[in-house]
Amino acid sequence: MSGTLLRAKLSGVRALSTVLLALALTSPAEGQVFGIPASNSGPSLWLSVGDGSTRGVSVSDKASDAIWHLDKAAPRRVAIEWGREERTIGVAASMVSVPLRLVGSACGSCNGTVKATQVMGTYRMEAPLFGGVLRSVSELGAGVTRWSGLTGRDGDTIGAIAANDDFTYSVSFGLGVPLGSHLDLTALYDVSQVRHERQSSSLAHSSGSSNVGLTTLRFGARVRLGK
Repeated sequence: MSGTLLRAKLSGVRALSTVLLALALTSPAEGQVFGIPASNSGPSLWLSVGDGSTRGVSVSDKASDAIWHLDKAAPRRVAIEWGREERTIGVAASMVSVPLRLVGSACGSCNGTVKATQVMGTYRMEAPLFGGVLRSVSELGAGVTRWSGLTGRDGDTIGAIAANDDFTYSVSFGLGVPLGSHLDLTALYDVSQVRHERQSSSLAHSSGSSNVGLTTLRFGARVRLGK
C-alpha cells in the first residue's frame, strides 16, 4: 500500500474523528440528540459481545525485522459501558490469533501466527431512525493493540519476539435493531489506525507501514443490565 494512500486514509479518519468528537462534546438544546428527543431512562450498565471479520493487511515490523502479510481474522470482542442509551462511555477488549506469512532477513517466506489483543476506551452515540425501528450507532475509541506470541506454523520456524504495544484509535459506524428496552442487535464497521514500529533494515517494502489501517465488520448483541 502506497504512502500517499495511507496518508489519505489517516487524514480521513482524523477528520471523521474530529467531527464526531465535536458532536459528542456539544450539548444540544432541550435535551435532544441529533435533533431527536432524548430518552427519559436513567443511566445504565451495558454489556456487548460480538464477532468480527478483519481484512488482511501488510505490517512492517521492527522487532522481527520482517514484513507480516496478515490474513483475514475473526476477532471476538466484549465491552462494558455506562450511561444513557443515547451516549455511553466504556471499555472494550478483543483478542484473535492472526495467520500470517512472514518475509524477512531470517526467513524468506514463512507461515506463522501472531496474537493481537486490543483494549480500547470508547465513547458511543446512538439516535433513533424511522421512528425507533432502527438506531444509528457511532463510536470513537482510543487504546492499545498488543502483538505477541509470534510463532511458526505448517512446519516453519519463526523466532520469538517480545510483546509490542501500539497506540490505536478508531471510528465505528453502524446500525442497531432494538428488541425491547433491554436488548439490541448491532452491525458496525470499524476503521482503526495502529501506530506500529516500522522495520528498519534495507529489506523493508512499500507494502508495510508504521501506520497500519485495520477495517473490521462486526456483528453482536448489546444488553442493558438491571432495570
